[in-house]
Amino acid sequence: MKARITYRLPNELEVHSYQGMLRDGLIKGAFVFSEFSGEKCWSIVQETESNSELKLPKRQKFFEANRSEYEASLKNIIERIKNTDELEKVVFSRNIQEARGSKTVVQLFEQLSSNRPSAFVYLLESEQHGIWLGASPEVLIHGEGKSFKTYSLAGTRPSTDSNWTAKEIREQELVTEYMSHILKDYDPSLNVGKVTERLAGNVKHLLTEMDFQLESDQLENLIHELHPTPAVCGLDKTLALEIIQEMEGYERNLYAGFIGPYQVGGSTSLFVNLRCAQLDDERITLFVGGGVTAESIPSSEWEETELKSQSIRSLLD
Repeated sequence: MKARITYRLPNELEVHSYQGMLRDGLIKGAFVFSEFSGEKCWSIVQETESNSELKLPKRQKFFEANRSEYEASLKNIIERIKNTDELEKVVFSRNIQEARGSKTVVQLFEQLSSNRPSAFVYLLESEQHGIWLGASPEVLIHGEGKSFKTYSLAGTRPSTDSNWTAKEIREQELVTEYMSHILKDYDPSLNVGKVTERLAGNVKHLLTEMDFQLESDQLENLIHELHPTPAVCGLDKTLALEIIQEMEGYERNLYAGFIGPYQVGGSTSLFVNLRCAQLDDERITLFVGGGVTAESIPSSEWEETELKSQSIRSLLD
């Protein structure tokens, strides 16, 4: 099978685009992406100036929860967190289906890239996975040689509001604790920065940067150990995964997986596939979610997903 990828790295002007064969696994020098769990991943191996027509699959149907259904599920999850010592957080998501409008996928990519200069913006056209579009604010791992960095990103407020709640602060701390615990096994001298804010379109998040040293032969293992982080799954990871699979009512597929260039020219820039959507000729399916803890308020969690959906919803006619 074949796939075509078009992408722009954060705060850069150059757009990269090529078509190639779709291969299983992580291949050095390729553009890679994974499903949510990270168990399945693929590489697009570049061909020599080939741009043949792609045979895209038919649209997949998704269950779309309305507000009352979503909030009822959130109440259930909150009670389970309160009653389970090992369970601190579950990232619960939903999909939103809209009419696509008249814009081509290239026009949508260009507009998204213009609107979100600090995001990783991509357009994936795959004979196996269909068409995906996204603008991720979240780095999973970035670096070259032996020097790498990652970010603990969680908690969401409107872009004009810095009144962070205890729930949002703790939600981000959980991600930092999880990631730093893993990273210290690879580099005991891991440098963990201070908590800052990261603007992402109409919302902002809490962010902690972590810098570390890593041997090149350790990179793939670290990717699979880190992902999925509590920013997109939860803690305890196993329990959170079980609840996600039981209650979301649809398959996340590539949503909240990782995506980006892998050891291309010695550099790796992998991102978490957030603020993304799957497209066909008529419909666009957006994927949005949020971290649920014992302090969560269901109505606020719904509003958070509405805010996040505007990254791509705002592009539509």
